[in-house]
Amino acid sequence: MGGRPQIIQDRVLSTRSFDSPLFAAASFSYNEEPIPLYSRGHVKYAELTNSYLKLGADLGVALGQYGEVRLGAYRSRVRTDETLGNAYSYLDGTRTTDTGLRGSVVVDQFDNPRWPRHGYFVNGQVTASLPSWGSSQDSRFYSLTGESAQSLGEMTVRLTGKVKGNLNRNPDDYRVQSLGGFLNLTGYQTDELLGARVALARLMMYWRAASLPSALGSGVYAGASLEMGKVWQQTFQNKDTRWIPARFSSVRIRCWGRSLLALAMPSKAC
Repeated sequence: MGGRPQIIQDRVLSTRSFDSPLFAAASFSYNEEPIPLYSRGHVKYAELTNSYLKLGADLGVALGQYGEVRLGAYRSRVRTDETLGNAYSYLDGTRTTDTGLRGSVVVDQFDNPRWPRHGYFVNGQVTASLPSWGSSQDSRFYSLTGESAQSLGEMTVRLTGKVKGNLNRNPDDYRVQSLGGFLNLTGYQTDELLGARVALARLMMYWRAASLPSALGSGVYAGASLEMGKVWQQTFQNKDTRWIPARFSSVRIRCWGRSLLALAMPSKAC
């Protein structure tokens, strides 16, 4: 759920037939995911980085214009390094292997992937680590995102709900979930809140104040969001947060597919 900057290299091989909705896919990826650690004063004092080397193979069914369903197996090798500070030097160089089964479903009926005005979107994922396959973890991961957007004239209302987490998580499990950052508990630092499980509810309203020529962009937008999030089993604290509210308002100019922020007013309740 976070907006973590990542170094990612992906290779995906997929075999599909135009006569059948069935397909097979194999994937290979390497990525580095930083995990920032903040004090109660919202100051970053340390950072861990997980380096992932992943292999996967899936069988899937294409759902026409709606989306797809996949089932498969995966294997990940993970190295954890402390890349800032020395508060968690005992984790530096830790290696973990995660092997198991996974499944996913995607249904995408949005008319625009970034700022939709109509439609709905669902993305669900589950994984099950299997020690009998050589995994050093024995946990279950789940992620579910549901969104809906409706417009009246130039005004759009967008509802989003997200839940994500690990069940039966060991204290040394390398996987953490996060909240914090733009539209992900706005006002907190990106990925400031870490834990075993997280949930986020968000209401967005945005208004297209003016259109731009197609060569320049889609228009000038004004909007606001109301957000509510919670973290269970905070990392290194093992405590649950309360439900945390946040809000955000802005004016945006979208040019050449990018958002140029003209005015932003985030606020959070600590």
